[in-house]
Amino acid sequence: RTLTAALDRKVQHRVTARFCSLDHLEGLEPPDDLAGARSAAARLCGSSAGELSMARQQSARDCMTVATAMHHGGRGAEALRMLWQSDWAAFEAYLLDAALAVGDEFLVTVELRWALACQGATQLAELPSCPVAAARTIRSMLMNAVDPAEGVRLEQRFEPLGVDPD
Repeated sequence: RTLTAALDRKVQHRVTARFCSLDHLEGLEPPDDLAGARSAAARLCGSSAGELSMARQQSARDCMTVATAMHHGGRGAEALRMLWQSDWAAFEAYLLDAALAVGDEFLVTVELRWALACQGATQLAELPSCPVAAARTIRSMLMNAVDPAEGVRLEQRFEPLGVDPD
């Protein structure tokens, strides 16, 4: 109401006509700190957000090392699975660090962006067999779950591929 009141009367109707109904939220209790803390605790599994971020980034490095070795050993399908795991671990580390940077102690932004990425993953048909093309596909899908301005920072968090384009 406050936002639309600041608009010119001619514009108010056009703007508010585009808002979706919030009737489905009637009767819902607003989340409290306890619910937020429980949600964050479920993701953190006893770690702090910073500790989990560091662990996920290490996992991303380890998975990429294994993916590279598997690729060079002729185990392409297994290499792609490890590449997938590496990029998801780096993505989670990025989300945790971004949440910390903006003071999101309940990790709401992590959960929302994770859900967006999971939705994007369900829409992927099949990964290309070429590791470089597969990485582009995975990383593009994950980057779609964050603001475009954050894409560069997220992209820097992905581990470098240790394979040549096929």
